[in-house]
Amino acid sequence: MNCEPNPQEMITLKHPGPVALARATASDATLSTPFACTVESGEDLFATVETAMARDGLMTATFTLVQGNIARLTIMTGGVATAHSPVGFCGPHVIGGPVRIVSGTGICGLDEAGHRFCHCHAVFADTAGRLVGGHLMLGKTIADASGAEIEIHPVHNAAFRRAIDPETGFAIFHPVAM
Repeated sequence: MNCEPNPQEMITLKHPGPVALARATASDATLSTPFACTVESGEDLFATVETAMARDGLMTATFTLVQGNIARLTIMTGGVATAHSPVGFCGPHVIGGPVRIVSGTGICGLDEAGHRFCHCHAVFADTAGRLVGGHLMLGKTIADASGAEIEIHPVHNAAFRRAIDPETGFAIFHPVAM
């Protein structure tokens, strides 16, 4: 797969399913006070988030990467369309650190079987200041010796539930009442 799209070329994505009339959905939810969480040296970002959520009895939350350094990172990035999809994916890309957190947000919700599932996109800077970003791979975002800080935003009375989107054919989160 060619992972070097032409940034000068505008394309229109045509997904395989019927066009949805409304792309936005909502569900009433209650938010509680966000809390800080530290990803210790050598620990995986997602494992730390899931442990903190389980400790506090949370089923769903959003989270923000606040600051810190990552020793090893594995990401997926967007790519050129394939015969089977109007969008492609490149990777996984393994990036040795340290890389500094620039920005990132994620969701922890429920997968199709009702198990907790986290999804995060983030941007990092290497020691030369070059930026790299994409979809973080579960179990493969490891904090360096200085650790990393995350802020978890608990969601109550609703959940993000992953389900196949009929238009795109992708498993994406949808808000549902709990």
